[in-house]
Amino acid sequence: MEPKNEKELNNIVEKIEGKKKGFNLFMSMFNWYNEKYLHSSFISMMLSLDERYLKLFIEEIKKNDDKGNFCVEDFYKCVVFPNINNHAEKLNIDILITSKTTNKVIIIENKTFAKDRIVDGNPQLLGYGKKIIKSAEFKNIRDEKNIYYVYLSLRGVFPSEKEEFKDKNLITISYDKNIRNWIKKCSGLETDGFKKSLMQQYLDMIDFALPDVKDILDLKRLVAEILDDAFSMYTSEENKDVDFKFKDAKFKDAMKHVMWHTIDDFITDLIKKMARIEGITFNIPVSNGEFQINKTDLHQKITRMAHNHTGNADVPFNYKGESYNICFSSKGIELSIDDEKSKEIDYLSGINFCNFKCRETFDMINKDEANIEIEKVIDKIKSKLNITE
Repeated sequence: MEPKNEKELNNIVEKIEGKKKGFNLFMSMFNWYNEKYLHSSFISMMLSLDERYLKLFIEEIKKNDDKGNFCVEDFYKCVVFPNINNHAEKLNIDILITSKTTNKVIIIENKTFAKDRIVDGNPQLLGYGKKIIKSAEFKNIRDEKNIYYVYLSLRGVFPSEKEEFKDKNLITISYDKNIRNWIKKCSGLETDGFKKSLMQQYLDMIDFALPDVKDILDLKRLVAEILDDAFSMYTSEENKDVDFKFKDAKFKDAMKHVMWHTIDDFITDLIKKMARIEGITFNIPVSNGEFQINKTDLHQKITRMAHNHTGNADVPFNYKGESYNICFSSKGIELSIDDEKSKEIDYLSGINFCNFKCRETFDMINKDEANIEIEKVIDKIKSKLNITE
């Protein structure tokens, strides 16, 4: 590897993985993605600890209120559940904020990797809303217009049943921006050294879990330029004779993020190209002329593939009244059609996104190589469905 590439590689990886240095209380006690006992507990304790923290949090929610219905002043005096005196959830809601001055509530559903559930026959957040309305404890809340549904995720995605919220007060917030900004502002107000230290450790954990996307894309670009060297480094345990200065585990850990974006880019580009074929439609919301995948579930599946090297991701589509599915798994890429009698499966590609130690899969990091494979997949789909253009 050329020295300039090695230096750049080291610098980028250090930006992504540098937060691993030293002791971190939160990462020592929990997996960083633990929703309930780590993140929901920490956030709700912060909200109930200091009214200034609560006010700053409410202002972060307001930033993402696209409909303009959310009034900050309604929630300056609140009760938060769980809180420092009562650690129990109300109605199984991750974080519930009830206004003392109005008949309004905020229901926060906290999602890192877990899949959205069905609650009493409804999408999770809406199910909690119905529980609030029926609850004797919250008898002042009987109008859903007074309920704000806040969906907290790593990067600010929508709930999996987004279309069910079109006439609801839905606000999406993220750890990447909103929680990070909020903790920084709280820390700026705090004078207690111990509390500031805890906030900084929580921020360090978020920085570790959610590195800057620009740094990840810079690493992806560089790896794509030096595929041979990068592949040898990534498989260094198998390649005992590889002689690189950069042999520690940081590179392999940073590559999890590159793999995630590689899988996401491949699926997104495949969908965009297939959507140009007359007669093919996807069960995907369309926004601003682009095919905006409802990525909550898909992102969770991609994360399992990139980080845990297991699982699968599915992309359903329709053609001439038939429902099809493109499946990405350890078996490769397959096309399936379900009818009442049988399930037919066709092989499309050997690319196994659960295993980047396979050279053919690793090469998908390079956009040109990925586009070639995407065209091959589309050609096989067109052949199977008898599509001529």
